[in-house]
Amino acid sequence: MAYRAVRDAQPIPVWLAWWKDDPPAHLTELVNLACETYRAVQPWQDRRA
Repeated sequence: MAYRAVRDAQPIPVWLAWWKDDPPAHLTELVNLACETYRAVQPWQDRRA
């Protein structure tokens, strides 16, 4: 699964998923990083920049 920026659309919620009985290592850091990343990029910005 991949998430890619769409420049001409409104932001949508992004869900992180994993098996219920096997959460990823460093879960808190992963959630914080995802939140910071998606909060920092505006719809008109390119994430690859």
